[in-house]
Amino acid sequence: MPHSLAINEYDEGNRLRGTVVPNPTWELFLDVFRAAQSRARRFAGISVAAVNGASLMIDGSDGLFFVFYERFDGFQFQPLPDPYQSNADVTVVCGGVFTTLPRSYLLDEQRLLRVVDDFWYDRLDTTEGWEAL
Repeated sequence: MPHSLAINEYDEGNRLRGTVVPNPTWELFLDVFRAAQSRARRFAGISVAAVNGASLMIDGSDGLFFVFYERFDGFQFQPLPDPYQSNADVTVVCGGVFTTLPRSYLLDEQRLLRVVDDFWYDRLDTTEGWEAL
């Protein structure tokens, strides 16, 4: 079970604001994630921190998300490009700014939620489909 959930977004003055929720439930994460996608304010990511010190950072827009995983020992990973997706560049909002990335590195909502679910319940396996950074 995660230790905390941090939600970041930009306010009307374009200042980054964050809210940290200790000991969140899975249902709360889903509510926060879906609400963040529909807000008028510019979303700037969600971080989920585990009790063991590992973390998962989620960012993106328009149904496409970038995921970054850091294990408790500091090793970092990102998903390998999806061979079934195009390598064409797409522009999404990451960190509150428009960012151009290959589509194959971005996850759709369904795939993202599977990754978060695996992290949430301590089942995330980086031996397949992930690359070390």
